[in-house]
Amino acid sequence: MKWFIYLIYTACSISVFNLQLKKSGLTHMFKRYITTCEAMAIIDYNTYSERDLLEINKKIGIWTVVCEQVCRFLPFEAKCVHQSFFLYKIIRKQCKIPVSLVIGVCPYPFSAHAWIMLGNINFFEEEYETSRYNVLLRSESYYEMGQVEH
Repeated sequence: MKWFIYLIYTACSISVFNLQLKKSGLTHMFKRYITTCEAMAIIDYNTYSERDLLEINKKIGIWTVVCEQVCRFLPFEAKCVHQSFFLYKIIRKQCKIPVSLVIGVCPYPFSAHAWIMLGNINFFEEEYETSRYNVLLRSESYYEMGQVEH
């Protein structure tokens, strides 16, 4: 039953995000997510036991699998932008991990990509997969520079 709720929540969240993205554009959605997610209180991992950290890791794994599965069956193409925004919000809100949402472009051949980082480490991808992209937006830098209202 829990998986079913996760699937429905994820499908609804990503579908609403897709509609808002089409209506408002990437910059607006980036600012909106950063405004709500970057200001959240983040836990201090030094106070958590290994068991607690394993539970957090398990929760992230579940959400990641659910997100990937839902995106395969949505009636629109839900790629890295949809998945990264959704998982950024979930990981920060549910798990209190200070991940960053990153958007980059590769000039030749032109392509764009969104991914999540924890510090300077890619959260779900290998470094070689994102190293060809020039970072345009990174959530904590954007927030710290005052580009969004605190």
